[in-house]
Amino acid sequence: MSANDISNIQISNDVISTIASVAASEVDGVSALSTLLSSNIKDLLSKKNASKGIVVEVSDNGDVAVTVNMIVKYNYKIQDVALNVQNQIIRAISDMTNYNVSYVNVNVVGVTIPKSNTDK
Repeated sequence: MSANDISNIQISNDVISTIASVAASEVDGVSALSTLLSSNIKDLLSKKNASKGIVVEVSDNGDVAVTVNMIVKYNYKIQDVALNVQNQIIRAISDMTNYNVSYVNVNVVGVTIPKSNTDK
């Protein structure tokens, strides 16, 4: 089967969301991804199975927009962690899907504070 025999390949939003979730979780300083309450209710009502903390939208022209809700570890510069998350997600989605990522919005919704000095 040659490339000319393939007429259409579609990648589901859930797959793109998983790629983004793994990419974000690999960034140093990210404690966890977090689903906001409003998106939880929306997902339950629409019965979507989106990855926790990631919202993916694919436009008609195939551009991907990602929103990430995350918790940052204490003592990490939030701006640096957020920028690294954006870059990592763009790279991962582009490499794995060849889709164009139009933007990655990062919402920092919390900071994880260690219980003791040894938990940093």
